[in-house]
Amino acid sequence: MKLFHYLQRKFIYRPRRTNLLSVTEHDFDPELSHDVSIKTDDSLRLNGWHLRSSHAAREESNWSDNYPTRPRVVLFLAGNSSNRQRRVTQFHIFLELGLDVVCFDYRGYGDNPGRPREDHIAADVHRYWKYVTENLHYKPEEVLICGQSLGGAIAVRLAAELCEKESVPAGLILCATFTSLREATKNLYPRLPVHNLLVESYNSEALIGNVTCPLIFFHGGQDDVVPLKLGERLYQSAERFSATGVPKRFVELPEADHNNFAMVEREIYQGSLRHFLYNLTPPPDSATMLIMNEI
Repeated sequence: MKLFHYLQRKFIYRPRRTNLLSVTEHDFDPELSHDVSIKTDDSLRLNGWHLRSSHAAREESNWSDNYPTRPRVVLFLAGNSSNRQRRVTQFHIFLELGLDVVCFDYRGYGDNPGRPREDHIAADVHRYWKYVTENLHYKPEEVLICGQSLGGAIAVRLAAELCEKESVPAGLILCATFTSLREATKNLYPRLPVHNLLVESYNSEALIGNVTCPLIFFHGGQDDVVPLKLGERLYQSAERFSATGVPKRFVELPEADHNNFAMVEREIYQGSLRHFLYNLTPPPDSATMLIMNEI
């Protein structure tokens, strides 16, 4: 049975490995970009990046204490065959919107030790959250969680558990995310009974109703890995409004597939994110509105 579970996880997780993923090897401002790491509950050291937006660094002192809930950072959770190096384009989009970025690779991914499995990753991402809110001193209401594909399922569980603990994030951004791993596998292998044998579940459809923060969904119209209908079903399972009254939103990216929407549909993606950010909390005055319009 252990061998069966091991082989199944080899099928689910396809980590991209590398010896070293330093932020200095990429086109980020060296004064605002840092390699970071956390220690997991079972004493693994997981590496990641903390990227600061030059716009945010320049403007943050101008924001009034009366407007404490402006999102300032994205905690990014990647897909099952990715690592932080492969999401640089998306990170630049966030930085251009005035948002900082924190991204840790999962255990076994990038330059990190260990082997991935659902329960370990679920515990690890809480450590990511703790690092962002305690070590980096972002308030929970300043943190957006963004997950892509499998990372979206991980993000849904994290957001649901945080909302239940009343440590509610600023919002949840889901990209190419499925209802459950069972349904996604059934789509990929319709003639094989793989979905009936899964040891990992990633059942976002069962958890999304517990997410009380604002929600936005992105899905490529050409996605043949996680078809549009699964993203739409997950969207339908979410509450219509957040606890603060923000309506959920679904954005179809017509020409995008599973992985390329940040490049192929960048204008729609970035514009929709800007709109989402602006509507999370109404600016308190005209000066704040000017700052938002510049982002």
